[in-house]
Amino acid sequence: MNTRLILNPEAGSTAKNDELVAEIRRLDGVQVFQTEGPGDAERLALQAARDGIERVIAAGGDGTVNEVLNGLASHLDKVTLGVLPLGTGNDLARSLGLPDDPGLALKYLLRTDDTRYIDVMRVTHPEGSRLGLNHINAGYSHLITDSITPQMKRRWGPLAYLKSAASQLREREEYHTRIRWDDGAVEVVDAVNVLVANGRTVAGGLRVAPEASMEDGAIQVVVLRAGSLVELAGMAAKMLVGNILESDQVISRPARSVHIESTPPMVFSVDGEEVCEHVVDVRVVPGALRAVVGPNYVVEPALTELDVDEGFDEHPPPA
Repeated sequence: MNTRLILNPEAGSTAKNDELVAEIRRLDGVQVFQTEGPGDAERLALQAARDGIERVIAAGGDGTVNEVLNGLASHLDKVTLGVLPLGTGNDLARSLGLPDDPGLALKYLLRTDDTRYIDVMRVTHPEGSRLGLNHINAGYSHLITDSITPQMKRRWGPLAYLKSAASQLREREEYHTRIRWDDGAVEVVDAVNVLVANGRTVAGGLRVAPEASMEDGAIQVVVLRAGSLVELAGMAAKMLVGNILESDQVISRPARSVHIESTPPMVFSVDGEEVCEHVVDVRVVPGALRAVVGPNYVVEPALTELDVDEGFDEHPPPA
């Protein structure tokens, strides 16, 4: 199988791992292309598909993976996607059950034939449309991501998200949110955050959508209701230990499509990349992408388990 690797040299763990970058550049039988700025990964992925490349590995964070996914958008039936986790959060790689150590993940991606057909999310908004793999997020989370600097990411890693979340809690804004479900029902709720999930975690492992599956033909919609500072702190505490669905502040339900709009306008991001304000339509495209899965991949969520072994098995069977 011919393979092309698209490397983001500015991704969270790449900048401090010169040895890994050098190893990637020395790979035999793998074409390595490096991004130089925003949009490059999407352009390089499209070119790879047009060149007939069978496996494209996105080496970077979730934003890099999203660019590669969108570059492959018109060729999803011809290309297999691999994810080399080099970012700060690496939540998509976690949902795919890949080793969290980049060196082990690289070895695994280059030799395994374990793949699954997973769902993709299509996000449509007034300015256009975009594909997503892990999550669409809006509301309070925008304050968090805006306050995280590259220096914080380098110093704190995934803990930067928690540090920012705590500092921004008092600055949260409430959004009068209208949600139209796929059965036509309309729900109006005052919310601080809305998440549409295909994967189970965000922000470096927070299990905000523990019921999500990447193969069930559905998205999981998680709404965090507005409330007092004490109520939201309690909800945040449950989120940290993986029990967010036990909070009275949370609405969670599956859907095949959903329409979301708010006043004041929310800022919506797809896999961590800002795309629009105010309104989105999200629908699932079942089994649209063939992706490499790791030794810890599970189709159905294990709601009683907070963590899984991130180890690397010599003969890893898919779950």
